Amino acid sequence: MLDIGFFGDTTGLHARFVRSPFGDARLVAVPPKYDYLADGDVIGFDHASRKFRTLYRRSSAHNSLLVTERCNHYCLMCSQPPKDVDDRWILSEIKESLPLIDRATRALTFTGGETLSDWEDFTGVLKECRDRLPATAIQVLTNGRAFSDSRIVDAWKNIGHPNLMAAIPVYASVDHVHDNVVQAKGAFDETILGILKLKDRGQRVEIRVVLHALTAPIIEDTGRWIARNLPFVDHVALMGLENTGFAIANDAILWMDPISSEAMRYSTWAAAPAAFARI
Repeated sequence: MLDIGFFGDTTGLHARFVRSPFGDARLVAVPPKYDYLADGDVIGFDHASRKFRTLYRRSSAHNSLLVTERCNHYCLMCSQPPKDVDDRWILSEIKESLPLIDRATRALTFTGGETLSDWEDFTGVLKECRDRLPATAIQVLTNGRAFSDSRIVDAWKNIGHPNLMAAIPVYASVDHVHDNVVQAKGAFDETILGILKLKDRGQRVEIRVVLHALTAPIIEDTGRWIARNLPFVDHVALMGLENTGFAIANDAILWMDPISSEAMRYSTWAAAPAAFARI
């Protein structure tokens, strides 16, 4: 829960004047290493542990809010390995944080886990963004499978935020390769159906492809398939592999030396123009 409080003795500490979403204000003292905190930043404060987390920095162009650590995928290269925990309190914290976020914020990302795990509560959060941050570009990272359910895609449409985009991964042009990467049988079919339903309702979609040893060698085929079958998506992003989380454990099957002849052959600057020319 977003709150504020005192760290106690302020000797050798730097004071920060902080307000809560409920209008009250207090003084928080932090060590000098947190000098980056500035006016307009948002922190979550835990009374029991006397610790805090930085949730939002007004000066940053890349703010993201973690919605949940739960997920119905187990991606081989996941940088945020899923946990089977009850973390619905995070959405409550986000709801309390939104009134404190600068209305001039240019972009805000929601990430997970699977952000639509609690889709009803989360769409409520996005409606708050619509009302409080109408000029902010809102990007939601999701595996897209939830949108195969018409109830959920209709709820998404009804949010009505003018600059809302779903960022959805598609790792191959054939189902068994995509399903292997995300470690979930049937995921490809549900993801593509979700994308089609979103675009049928006029919603903005970005397709993401993380490049590694399983996806880079087929990127041209994947790109041509996207251009032929999903030419109406709004953006396609080729992503680098983050060497953290499950990517470390699965290094033997994922890693490609970026200066190897094979990696150069399938490099994004060689493949992208031909693959995505019609998007």
